[in-house]
Amino acid sequence: MPPLYRRQAGFTLVELFVAVLIGLLLTLAVMVIQGQLTRTNMQLSDAGQRNDQARSAIDTLQRDLSNALYMVNGTSPLCAATVQYTGSTGTPVISVSAVEALPQPRALPSSTTVVDALMKPDAYVTASLSSANVSHMLTINMVPTALRAPPAAGVQSAPYKVVHNRVQTAPGGQQAVANGVLPLSNIDGMAAGDAVTLMVPMSGGPLSGLACLRFSAASPTAVSPTFPAYITMPSPGKFGDFTQPLRDAGLLGSTQVLTDSQLVAAKLKNEGPPAAGAAAQLITYYVATISNGASGTVPVLARAVINADGTLDAQPAPVAVGVVGLQALFGVDGVSNATAATGGITNYRTWSQVVSAQIAGRVRSVLYAVVTRTLQTDARNPVVNAVPIPSPNLGTGDPTFTPFYPRTTDEQRDRYTVHVAEVALRNQIWGN
Repeated sequence: MPPLYRRQAGFTLVELFVAVLIGLLLTLAVMVIQGQLTRTNMQLSDAGQRNDQARSAIDTLQRDLSNALYMVNGTSPLCAATVQYTGSTGTPVISVSAVEALPQPRALPSSTTVVDALMKPDAYVTASLSSANVSHMLTINMVPTALRAPPAAGVQSAPYKVVHNRVQTAPGGQQAVANGVLPLSNIDGMAAGDAVTLMVPMSGGPLSGLACLRFSAASPTAVSPTFPAYITMPSPGKFGDFTQPLRDAGLLGSTQVLTDSQLVAAKLKNEGPPAAGAAAQLITYYVATISNGASGTVPVLARAVINADGTLDAQPAPVAVGVVGLQALFGVDGVSNATAATGGITNYRTWSQVVSAQIAGRVRSVLYAVVTRTLQTDARNPVVNAVPIPSPNLGTGDPTFTPFYPRTTDEQRDRYTVHVAEVALRNQIWGN
């Protein structure tokens, strides 16, 4: 009987090994593809988050800038221009700046200590691989009033109440514009040295609106041979001193002067004691860093609120992660006080140029740029040596934004986005 051979069922050992090897290779390929997809998704998610946070930060900036110099959070009329009497020789009256932009690194203008050292604006690093970076501390004057400032010890614990006193027609021989004596319907609630704002409706110039004239009340008097109640400006102040700043703001023409008839029926707002006469609540934006939870840090755009008494309302808070630069230029109406105001924007200037030319009253808008970078570095990204920022060019000699320069070789492989926006200052060109 011939031998019987059993036919083999299934795989041979060699076939089994080949099948296992193919399976391993397929699994490895799937894992590699999945890893690449995960990394790509992380990078896209990172870029999307940076973009969303930057846009949110821009919205917050626009809201704060739009409310610059909007008095008492909107409970008082809107000022078309705010000017302050200082009594200084040469420049007795200055325009109160709605926004300032000073270069970092710089300390916060606050008496409160910032607990997290990484969140201090004076910790900003300008050094880069090729050149120094420029970033600004953008400070917004939100409330030019003493209401947030605490009174002197033992005087009063509650906030001071705003009292409105209406300006009266001066009897013959009394000229507030010429001698600084302001007749009032009454002087209820007023004391010598109180910070006051005279709110004068203005029209007839290139612009119209409410002029807010700030000064310290001197010699409130209830009885006088000429009229029942009045206050005076600090000597040698007179209301005529406000004429040039109002020309700069466009509320008076280049040849017009402030007159007594314009002051009649204006309202005088009493803001509180002399200790807080020039106090204001400030909101400051700047670039800082925070811990990433491991051993490193990530850049952020920080926001700090500073009360009228110089204390922090709360510790600075990050509003957007990935922001590496913040710069601002100011749209001005004329580059000097020698030119007549047009009511529009003729040039752009840096804040230092605005200060040196003494044209704070000519600022009409704030143009700002926010530079962000991704936090997921990819060696396949092209090398970035500089990040240019689009700049306006209305006139010869207008400054431009400074490009951002990556600080490390890893940062050169990041993706960068530049957001540029411009906000018209309401106190300067919006009507009531």
